[in-house]
Amino acid sequence: MMFIFLKLLAAEEIKDEKQNKMHKIKVAFILLEFLGGGSERVTELLTRELSLKENLELFIITTTREISNNISPRVKIIIIPTNTTDAIQTLINIKKNYGIDIFVCQDYWKAINAQFIDILKSFGAKVIAFEHNSFFTYLYYAGTERSDLKYKMMKAYAKADALICLSRTDARIWSLLGAREAIYIPNLLTFEPSKFKAQLLTNKNVLFNGRFDLVQKRPHVAIEVFAKVYQHHPDARLQILGNQDEQYKQYCQRLTTRLNVTKAVDFIGYQKDIQPILKNSAVMIMTSQFEGFPMVIPEAKTFGIPIVMMKLDYCEVTQEGVINVEKNNIDAMAEQLKLLLDDVSYRRKKGREAKESLVKFSNADIVSRWDKLIKAVMEGDDQIKELIQSLNQEISDEIVAQISEDEQKHALLWEEFHQTLFDENGEYID
Repeated sequence: MMFIFLKLLAAEEIKDEKQNKMHKIKVAFILLEFLGGGSERVTELLTRELSLKENLELFIITTTREISNNISPRVKIIIIPTNTTDAIQTLINIKKNYGIDIFVCQDYWKAINAQFIDILKSFGAKVIAFEHNSFFTYLYYAGTERSDLKYKMMKAYAKADALICLSRTDARIWSLLGAREAIYIPNLLTFEPSKFKAQLLTNKNVLFNGRFDLVQKRPHVAIEVFAKVYQHHPDARLQILGNQDEQYKQYCQRLTTRLNVTKAVDFIGYQKDIQPILKNSAVMIMTSQFEGFPMVIPEAKTFGIPIVMMKLDYCEVTQEGVINVEKNNIDAMAEQLKLLLDDVSYRRKKGREAKESLVKFSNADIVSRWDKLIKAVMEGDDQIKELIQSLNQEISDEIVAQISEDEQKHALLWEEFHQTLFDENGEYID
């Protein structure tokens, strides 16, 4: 009888072991709106890749009903109400009904993100917060609700099990501000670089790829830069790609008229498939005041397109393989753009350097980091700390302080300039 009992006990242990092996960690990415931006592309890419892991089950929680068809069929989509109170209650029910293990909260620019983190933690959920932009974003919105939002996020990130940042600088800043475990993980690349050839760059099409955003992306600055070069290269074209704020777009259109480049500037709008445009571009320019990990940079690099941008010292993907100029130095940017348009051989050289610089960003490595972080979050703080140490992401406080000081100066200059753009009725001054 004892032998039979032991045999049955062993069988139960084997059964339990198999069940444990079969248990999948359920991870839900929260992104309330899918509007075609970088956060959406990152969510699509990440959930697709992570859903291939046998130990993971992936969900996307959103208010957007007509969601992108780029979402993997392996990822379950859950729609929640737009009303804040109803959304929070629905989120609590989702945790209970679906047995979600980890929530990834990504709406860094919305106060509800902090509420989600608070509520989920109070109900015992594991939470990874994901900062899709840079901390320096807040500097450029001084005196606005968006600037004040950082205080809510500071409190929320102190409760989250981990905070993903898109640069070592941001991870250090948030750590100093009280985030429990801040870790740098770069975004996945939209395209696998090895699968695409560098373009010949024979035309003179200049690409600006970014939404119509006066504070961050600033296509009006790109137009000013292009106008300075156009007089030397009348066969050049500026193609502005991205979502459009109608009032700001009209201001940009009037600017092209004032600078006599109307016939050479194309307002293309948002495009789902950007490959044809990238393949037909010779140079890309970026005039952003701040970024996290701008997806447009590796996308252009993949096709061997040289890039001129206003430097962001903290931005990891722009440290190599781009031509950096001082922020807001329109003349310097125009000069670098002119040099590229002057010489196709030089364009190709800089394009090769751009493509080669992507070797530091491997999708396999990035997915592996996410997988390790998810496991570490399930196991507890000690494992998260150990993972962060193993990735060797340290950056000196002296460097962080210098970058912060420089960004503060630029933000103050922007605040002064911003006040000159509008009249007393809030209309753009031409």
